[in-house]
Amino acid sequence: MRQTLAVLLASLLVSAAAYAAPVPFPAFRMQEIDKSLTVGYAVRVLDLNGDGKKDIVVCDSKRVIWFDNAGGWKLHTITEGKVKPDNVCIAFRDLDGDRKLDMVLGADWQPNNTKSGGRSSGSGRERTSMSHGRCTPS
Repeated sequence: MRQTLAVLLASLLVSAAAYAAPVPFPAFRMQEIDKSLTVGYAVRVLDLNGDGKKDIVVCDSKRVIWFDNAGGWKLHTITEGKVKPDNVCIAFRDLDGDRKLDMVLGADWQPNNTKSGGRSSGSGRERTSMSHGRCTPS
């Protein structure tokens, strides 16, 4: 009897869940925070400066910038003009175990170069620029 009651109760709960109203899709609002981007190849959302708030990092064609979520989405430049354009991909990880984020940047992408897969031509060896360094927000 006890087991039958438990099965009946479980069946009722499953049935009630099946008829529950679906969770509504979240509402979003557009907020433009910058108009100076030439292109945004890669966008990352992470706490770059350790304040507990998610910041926005964007790979632009010739620079990597971040928008500080501390208030007002102030634009900061991480790097500009240090590698050949275009900056196309970026990753942040603690690579050396010091508990600070390191940045890895893939650049020098050539979309019209179909012979070598979009990378610089030359000896056949991959020549895509990679830059890695400590993230020290300005």
